[in-house]
Amino acid sequence: LFMTAQIFEHNGEIEPYFGRTLVYMAKTLLLFEKGEVSGLRHSKLIKHSSIAEGSVSDFLLTGQGLE
Repeated sequence: LFMTAQIFEHNGEIEPYFGRTLVYMAKTLLLFEKGEVSGLRHSKLIKHSSIAEGSVSDFLLTGQGLE
């Protein structure tokens, strides 16, 4: 199951609009942000059971898909 949600910043913490309950239930949380170059996106691992938090990856959105 893959779910997306809007987020906001509150007192320096990123919070989901849908509440904290699903955050606790989720196995993995990823934060996606736009980059400065058109089509560039950054992904940051917020929560995972076996991978260190804070891992960052960059990718491009193109007409052919993800690069």
